[in-house]
Amino acid sequence: MKKLVAYFAERSLIVNMLSVGLIIAGVIFLSSANREAFPKIDYNWVMVTTVYPGATALDIEKHISKPIEDELREVDGLEEIYSSSLESASSVAIKLDPDVENKDKTINDIKDAIDSIEDFPEEAEDPVVE
Repeated sequence: MKKLVAYFAERSLIVNMLSVGLIIAGVIFLSSANREAFPKIDYNWVMVTTVYPGATALDIEKHISKPIEDELREVDGLEEIYSSSLESASSVAIKLDPDVENKDKTINDIKDAIDSIEDFPEEAEDPVVE
C-alpha cells in the first residue's frame, strides 16, 4: 500500500489526468442518464371510492359496496377484492392478478363493470376508479 501511495505521490500528472477523466465521465453519465420527475409505478391495485353523503355504514354496505363486489366477481384477472363501508363512503380495493397479460384491459373491464351498475342511490356520487 505504501508503494502505491508513493508511486502516485511522485506522479501528480497521472493523478490529475485520472481525476479529470473521472469528472468528464461523471458529467457525460449525468447528461445521458434517464430521469423522470414522476416515474410510472405499477402497484397492481385499483381503488373504487364512492361517496354517499349522510348514509350509515350499513346502507353503504347494502347499496354500494355489495353491488360493486358482486359486479366485480364477473371480471377476469382479479386476485382479491376488499371493501370497506364507512359512514358516507365506500372504498373497494381490487388486487390485480400479477400474471394477467393486459392490465389496461382488466382496468377497463373494472370501469365498465362499475358503470353497468344502475341501482345506486340517487344521492350517491358516481364511483371514482383509480
